[in-house]
Amino acid sequence: MDFVRSNLLGFAHVLDACREFNIEEFLYASSSSVYGARTEVPFCETDRVDKPESFYAATKMANELMAYSYFSQYKTPSLGLRFFTVYGPWGRLDMAPLLFAQQMLAKQPIQLYGSGLLQRDFTYVGDTVHAVGRLIELGICKKNVDIVNIGHSNPIEVTKFVNTLADCLGVEPIIELAPMQISDVPLTYASDQKLTALIGEWPHTPLKAGLTEMTQWLSTWHQP
Repeated sequence: MDFVRSNLLGFAHVLDACREFNIEEFLYASSSSVYGARTEVPFCETDRVDKPESFYAATKMANELMAYSYFSQYKTPSLGLRFFTVYGPWGRLDMAPLLFAQQMLAKQPIQLYGSGLLQRDFTYVGDTVHAVGRLIELGICKKNVDIVNIGHSNPIEVTKFVNTLADCLGVEPIIELAPMQISDVPLTYASDQKLTALIGEWPHTPLKAGLTEMTQWLSTWHQP
């Protein structure tokens, strides 16, 4: 529940500051989690997103609704970015990609939920930065309110992700299969048609190349 204060109250304060100071370009992080446990793929921005599987997803849905309401009332423009499993250097150490890497290096077992069959649309951080930079450069959100997926339309089974990561690290992973977690979803699968229409073609770093960059950074990074 720690994210409630930042995702709801904090976001409301940011929106109000944008209104008060007439901010012309406001981009914010939404999440692929708003799509819930969908079976129709790929996930498109026009899909209904009113059945969240987690309370976190509900707060992100609320952010999008709050942004729309501020535009309706005050014409405060914004663009919500639905990020799909961003990974790479300087990532959060408590998120799966870097957490898995640290566990492997420490020869600790890795728990794969959903028996390792879950699929995620992994998006390399460099590709993500390029997309966000182009959206800013083109001023996409200066006159309206909108949302857009930031994902590659290329879901990968988590087991494959782990094995590729292990290969980049040069270790043998110790894998423990576990049941699916409550509030988790079996699949994330972005449609990037809208994003491509807005910014043109954007980089698609292959998984092996992205994980190689991530593990090289991890080998030189020292936790304070």
